[in-house]
Order: sequence, then C-alpha cells, then structure tokens
Amino acid sequence: MDARTVQDQGGLVRQPEVELGSSPPPMMYAGSFSEARISVKGYEIGGVPTKSVAPELDPFDLNLLEGVMSRTVSTAQPLSGRLQVKLSKVSSLRLSQAGFALPPQSVELTHDQILLILSGQLPMGVPIGY
Repeated sequence: MDARTVQDQGGLVRQPEVELGSSPPPMMYAGSFSEARISVKGYEIGGVPTKSVAPELDPFDLNLLEGVMSRTVSTAQPLSGRLQVKLSKVSSLRLSQAGFALPPQSVELTHDQILLILSGQLPMGVPIGY
C-alpha cells in the first residue's frame, strides 16, 4: 500500500502521507501491519476546510490474493482505529462565529460515518466543526 494507491482509491486531490509499521518487520511482506497512519492535508469535510485529517488504524491484514486479482487494496477484516481532524484557525473562527460551542474531547463514529467523512460528506448526528 502506498500513497498513490490511497490517493487514487480515496479520490483525493492531494497525495497523502502514509506510514506503515509491522511487528516483526518481515510480517509486512505477508500483508500484516501492526500500525498505519494516513495523513491528508487541506481536506474538506462538508465544505469546512481542515488542516489535516488523519486516520490511525488498528492492526490489520491485507487480503493479498484478492488485491492481486482485483488490483485494489482489500483487507481481511473491517478496519478500525481513530480519526483525528485538525481545523484551520479560519475554520475554527468561522464555526465559532456561527454559534458552535467549544469542541468536545472526543466523538465516537461508526465505520459508515468515517467513510462518509473520508468521502467529504457530513454524517448525520455528528456535531461538525468540533
């Protein structure tokens, strides 16, 4: 998995930074990863510009045979992890002026809500701008 693949399959305008780790390191060749972080700068969610959006994935295994056959990246199980969104000062100020309260420390999202955010849409029921 490389930045170009993530960019193409995610429909991203800018190429993301992709950091992968595997423990022990040779397991990477078998498609087993103990950590992954994908960072996209200048991403918009629901028309709100961000500084960056960075999913940090829990350990996962790639489905190498399916990936080779379909020429896509596929995992053996659903992905899970954390999603960090950093807003620019301008976006924070704009949202504050629009009446949004101070941001909470964390928001839990479902798998489908994360996919909506990564596609640039707002999931219903999630307080955006936080």
